[in-house]
Amino acid sequence: MNKYPKVNFRISREMEKENLRFFISYKSRSGQDSFLMLIRKFPELKDLREKSKEEQEKIISEFVAKKYSKMENSLKEDLAKLEPYWDKTTKQFFEATDKIFNNHPWKLSEFIAYLTIFSRYRYNLDEGYFYIPPNFSYGSWNLVCMHEMLHFHFFDYWDKHFSGRLEKGKLWDLSEILNVLILNEHPFRYLGGQDTPPYPAHKEKYEELKPLWNSRKDLNDFLEKAIVRV
Repeated sequence: MNKYPKVNFRISREMEKENLRFFISYKSRSGQDSFLMLIRKFPELKDLREKSKEEQEKIISEFVAKKYSKMENSLKEDLAKLEPYWDKTTKQFFEATDKIFNNHPWKLSEFIAYLTIFSRYRYNLDEGYFYIPPNFSYGSWNLVCMHEMLHFHFFDYWDKHFSGRLEKGKLWDLSEILNVLILNEHPFRYLGGQDTPPYPAHKEKYEELKPLWNSRKDLNDFLEKAIVRV
């Protein structure tokens, strides 16, 4: 059996609808209102929050059908390019991740990456899927994949070794900060092709925790110290 999980890349109209439903009411702890950011690109959805559930479903179905009639072929073309490009990255990514996470085994043997028409990022820990926005360079696609896969691995590692030691919101903050710290070092920075900035709401705490990470780059030591500072 392969030691590392497989990432399967897909497109799905039904998952697009599910993604849009989620963002109607979601406001990120990062300070971003994802729905307001989404409607900057799709202003025709600006009144969606005020509609009844029945009206929302009708609008969502019609919207996704309309967009897919125009974008499905380009999404399929991206899909055909993305998977082999990611496959060239996986060995370095997983081996480097092993070193950081003390050879912690991956929770799932397969994950799903959905290409989405929405320029918003989201992952589902329980079901092992995440979304990748369109029109990225291949390096940026890799960066999104690495970012989300690190989230899956971090939360499983936390549950096994540090469960219950932070409330949910602060744990999410810590996961995002650690993710940026990891992605900005070798080989992750090389594989992603660009620097990864912290969320604006995390910038101050990121700068505070960065020396703790850089001093030893020992995950357990870092988490023990970060817990009381995050």
